[in-house]
Amino acid sequence: MDKARRSVAQLRLSEIITERCLHFMNVLSKSNRLGRGHQAPWYYAVIYLACREENMGRTIRELAHSGADNSDHAVSEDDFEKQMSKCISRLRKALGSELRQGQNTYINPDELAQRYVGKLQLSVHLCKPVVDFAKKAHQLRKSTLIPAWCSSGGDEEQSALIMSAISVVAYLSEVPDSDRPSLDQLSSVAKISPNSISRAYDVLRPHVEVLLPEALLSRSLSRLASLPQTIRPPPARLPVVPNKSGANVPVGR
Repeated sequence: MDKARRSVAQLRLSEIITERCLHFMNVLSKSNRLGRGHQAPWYYAVIYLACREENMGRTIRELAHSGADNSDHAVSEDDFEKQMSKCISRLRKALGSELRQGQNTYINPDELAQRYVGKLQLSVHLCKPVVDFAKKAHQLRKSTLIPAWCSSGGDEEQSALIMSAISVVAYLSEVPDSDRPSLDQLSSVAKISPNSISRAYDVLRPHVEVLLPEALLSRSLSRLASLPQTIRPPPARLPVVPNKSGANVPVGR
C-alpha cells in the first residue's frame, strides 16, 4: 500500500485518489484477489480506475508516460502501457460492482478538456464549446455518421478528438496566432502522436458546422471559411551548407 501512496504522490494527485486506491486494495484483499509482488504497471492500473471513479479521468497513455519515467526498471512507454492495460482488464473483473465509471472505457470530455485547456495555457472559456463539440462528435461516431479517426480507439481516440476540438474552437474564438497551440504542443500534452490528432482533425473538419455549439457557430461564421483544412507540422527544413561560391545550399538537393 505504501507503493500506491508513493505512486499517487509522484503523479501529484489528490488524497481522494489515494483513499480510493486503498479501498480497492482492501476489497481485493478481502476477496483473496490482491496477490503479491505487483510491479509498477499494476499500481498505475489501480490509480487509473481510482481516477475514473472520482471523475478525475486520466488516460492510460498519460499514466503510462509518467509510470515509465518513474519505474524502478527500464521500460518503454509502450510496454508500460500494454502491461497497464492487461492489469486494468483483470482489475475490472476482480472489482466488479465496486466500479461504476471504471467499467466504461469512455471518459467524459469534461474530465479531459479542462485539464488539457489548462496545460495549453488557454482560456477556461474554451472548455464548454470544446466539450460540446467532443460530445456531439462522439455521438455521431457511435451512430457511424462520422467515420473512425483512430484505429486503436479508446483513450487515444478520445484525446485526439479533444485536441482537434481545441484547435477548431481556439481558431474560431479568435485566439491570437501566437497563443494557439501547435500540433507538437497538442501532442505533448495529450501524450499521443501528432498523426493521431491530424487524422482526427481531417475527419472532423468537414462536420464542424454540425459539431459546433450554436452560440459559437453564430459568432464565427465569418471565420469558418478560413478554418485551416488540416493541422500538420511544417515540412522539415533541410540543413544548409555553403557551396564554393559561399551561397547556402540545402543538403540533399
